[in-house]
Amino acid sequence: MDINNNLIDDPLISDFFWMIGDRFSLTRRELEVVQFLSIHGSSNRELGQLLGISEKTAKNHISNIQIKLNARSKNEIQAVVFRDTLLPMFMNGRNENERSISHGTALSNQQKISGVS
Repeated sequence: MDINNNLIDDPLISDFFWMIGDRFSLTRRELEVVQFLSIHGSSNRELGQLLGISEKTAKNHISNIQIKLNARSKNEIQAVVFRDTLLPMFMNGRNENERSISHGTALSNQQKISGVS
């Protein structure tokens, strides 16, 4: 079982990458490149093989993505995906949980364990 292929096919992860595509106005192919780059961390040659395109075409897509994300490298593309998209989603979820706890709307750990609500 290859965890990378499971990640590519996971609907939640797919939705996350569609959100990235919308946010940065990526084409469908650019979005696929970002997705494979984020999950596989591949070289241009490997990206090309994974996506069925030439290494040169993969390099061109990377260049276009770098312009759209204002990134200077493939590593920066990954950083932008994490810093500007994934991290804020995590922090918003965390802040919502903290607000729920401070307002008494979240179940206590003991209630969760015992099944009391």
